[in-house]
Amino acid sequence: MRRTFIYSMLAAAILTSIGIATAQSPASTANAAGPAVYDCVKEFGTADWTILLADLKTTNPENYKRFYSDPEMREDQIKNLRELFALGCQAVKDGRLSDPIISGELANTRNEIVAVEFGKIAGKASGKGALESVGADRVEAFFKVPGNEAKFDDFLKVKLALLERSDALRQNAKLSDEEKEQARQVFAKISLLNADSKIPTVKLEPGFQSRVGLLVKLQQTQFLARLVSEAISSSVKASDAEIAEYIRQHPEISPAEKRAKAEGILARARAGEDFAKLADENSDDPGNISEDGKKNGGLYTDVPAGKMVPVFETAALALKPGQVSPVLTESDYGYHIIKLEKRSGTAAGGDLKYDVRHILISTGVTDPADPSGREMPVNEYVRNLLESEKEAVVMARIVKDNPVVIAAVPPPPAMPVRQGPVTKKPVN
Repeated sequence: MRRTFIYSMLAAAILTSIGIATAQSPASTANAAGPAVYDCVKEFGTADWTILLADLKTTNPENYKRFYSDPEMREDQIKNLRELFALGCQAVKDGRLSDPIISGELANTRNEIVAVEFGKIAGKASGKGALESVGADRVEAFFKVPGNEAKFDDFLKVKLALLERSDALRQNAKLSDEEKEQARQVFAKISLLNADSKIPTVKLEPGFQSRVGLLVKLQQTQFLARLVSEAISSSVKASDAEIAEYIRQHPEISPAEKRAKAEGILARARAGEDFAKLADENSDDPGNISEDGKKNGGLYTDVPAGKMVPVFETAALALKPGQVSPVLTESDYGYHIIKLEKRSGTAAGGDLKYDVRHILISTGVTDPADPSGREMPVNEYVRNLLESEKEAVVMARIVKDNPVVIAAVPPPPAMPVRQGPVTKKPVN
C-alpha cells in the first residue's frame, strides 16, 4: 500500500527492543523446521497492552508520555493495530499459509524470537549477548547430529526465495561462503537456544511466555500484512486517464495557467530579451540559487551527458550554441525554457559536456494535508491521491471483514505520592 504497510509505533518499539529487524537477512533468522503456526489475531487484550506499553516506556520514554498525553496519537495507534491484525487475518483467508515459503518464514520468526528472548536470560549472568551464550563447541556438535545440515539447507532455501520474491535484483543470487557460514552459525545457535528453552528444569523469568507470545504475534502478523499490502498496492494503480480526468475536474491544480505563463516568457526570450535576467526574475528552479544566495541566470556549466532529465537533455542538445529552443519542454517538474550556451566533446567519445541556461515554470503541487512537505509534480500528486483513496476503500473492507477487538488502553501506573515532612502545630 502507499504506506507500504500499516504498522504501529508501539509494535515497532517492542520488536526493536529485542533487536529484530523488520527486513531480515539470511543470517538473522531461525530454524524453518516444524509446522508453521499462525493464529489469526481477533482480540488484543489488556494484558497485551500492558506488555506493549511497558516496552515502549523502556525503549522510548518520550513516546510513552506522548501516547498517554495525546489522544489523537493514541487513536492512531489503536487504528494501526486494528488494521495490522485485520491484514494478517486477510492473509489467512487468501490462503497465504499454504505457501511453503511463507509457512517456513512464519516458523523462522517464532524460533528466532524464542531464541533471542531466551538467549538474553542465558547470557545475563556472563554479560553476553542473546546468541553469544552458545559456544562454538555446541555449534560444531549440532551439525554432527544427522539431519541438521538438511534442516539448515531447507532454512536457507526459504530465506533466499523470500529475497528473490522481494527484490528482482536478487534473482538467482548466491551467498558467498562467508555469508553462508554466518547464516549457518546463527541457525545453529537459534536452534539450540530454542531447544534449551523447552527443557523442563529451566527456570524462565515471570511473564516470559506472555511476552514471547506477543512478540511472535506481532512479528508474524507484520510479515503477513506486508504481503497483503503489496498485493493491494499493485491492484489499485491509477491510470493515466483517471489522472487526466481528475486534473480536468480540478482546475485549481491544472497546469494550464502555468503553461500560458511559460509561453509568454519563451516569446520574450525568443524576441531577444536577456535570458539570464528572465531566469532570475521568473525561474522556479531551486538550483538557480547559489549557496551564497545569489541567482546565477539559470546557468548550468560543464553538464556531463546523462545527468539531466532525458527530455531536457534531448531538447538542449538539439540546439545550436546561443539558440533558444523554439518550443517549451515539459517534464514532471514543469515547463522548461532552454538556451544552449556551448557544448564540447562527443557522445561517441564519452566526453560530451555542455553549458545550458534554463527557466523552469514549476507545475508542482503541495499536498494540502502536508503543507510542510515537498512540492511534487501534479501527476505524481494526483496519482498518490487517487491510489490512496482506492487503498482506503480496500482497507476499510478488510477491516470490516476481519473485525478485531481492541481492549481499552489501561491507565498509566499511578505515580507514588511523595510525602513532605510533617510539621507539628504548636500546642497552645
